Amino acid sequence: MKMYVKIIFIAAAVILAGFLALLFNGRKIQVKTDKNVEGLSEELCEVLYLASLAPNSHNTQMWKVKVDTQNQTVVIGLDKSRRLPVVDPYDREMTISLGCYAGMLIEAFEAYGYECGIDYLSGDDYVKIRYNKVNDEILYDRIERIYKRHTDKSAFTDTALSNGQVNNIVLYDNVYYFPKGTEQFTYIKENMLAAVTQQSYDKAKAEELANWLRLSNKETVEKKDGLPAEQLGLSGVVKSMYYLTTTHDSAQKDSFAKQSINTASRQLNGCAGFLVITSGDSREELLSCGIELVRIWLSAVECGVSVHPMSAILEEEPYYSRIIQDLNLSKQPQMVLRLGIADNYGENAAIRRDLADYIIVEEN
Repeated sequence: MKMYVKIIFIAAAVILAGFLALLFNGRKIQVKTDKNVEGLSEELCEVLYLASLAPNSHNTQMWKVKVDTQNQTVVIGLDKSRRLPVVDPYDREMTISLGCYAGMLIEAFEAYGYECGIDYLSGDDYVKIRYNKVNDEILYDRIERIYKRHTDKSAFTDTALSNGQVNNIVLYDNVYYFPKGTEQFTYIKENMLAAVTQQSYDKAKAEELANWLRLSNKETVEKKDGLPAEQLGLSGVVKSMYYLTTTHDSAQKDSFAKQSINTASRQLNGCAGFLVITSGDSREELLSCGIELVRIWLSAVECGVSVHPMSAILEEEPYYSRIIQDLNLSKQPQMVLRLGIADNYGENAAIRRDLADYIIVEEN
């Protein structure tokens, strides 16, 4: 009898330890980004950190930045080692992402009392931002918007967006909103899922994605980039189980592809509508698209509207070539955003690299 009780206690202890381990591994990870850059003021470092919270493909954070404090300029370039050559061979999404960084940098500068100008460059340098301090007022509400902006990959509620919310988000003539129930919504939903399915079973693309997955809290803290569970919308016990059952190899298998397709299906069924941002295909136009995306997204934050970019329909053929004609648009769609109202708005996971890893201060 004593032995039986002892076995019960041991089993209970093992189960409890396992449960506590699940809770511990499922906790929200805190990535501490070092904001200090030698030669820059604390205020400039804070502005540059806020800029780094810009949306970008796979959270590769592909920017490299040169700051000239004497001439008051920030030059944004592409770190080619952080490209996604398989899924984005022509750097379309990379260019939009650099535009997002430029747009968020302008937002951050303006929140700290600066006015900005922008010059589009050629070669490895893409954009130059000129900044000039015009007042000492700090707009904390604009800073809060930046911190709050995030990608929400959950299935949203059935609540439709109000006319006021739509009007506050559709800021430009090249932006279109297609609510649930319209033919365009159905077209995007069906073709997005088909594109996701095609992409999920593409071995080269699965391998590239797997390389940017972060599959433990330790890996996330060490690398400070890529796609950990938080970036995929996973938390708590679900996050723990994901880390326990997923490896970089298993993420390239058909079972992972099926799971990704099922997740996309739930996401596509759980939204109020799709926002499509169009533009030309030149480098300057794609950079401008990224700047517009940031302004649209921050407006969505103000309205309490959750945002989830879905790109497969713009990365896979024949869907990319067809969409402009099938939706009767005058310019090529460059971004498709899934919009809706979430039960819990959430927050930015803020998984970002140390500023000194990619920022150079120009010496004069």
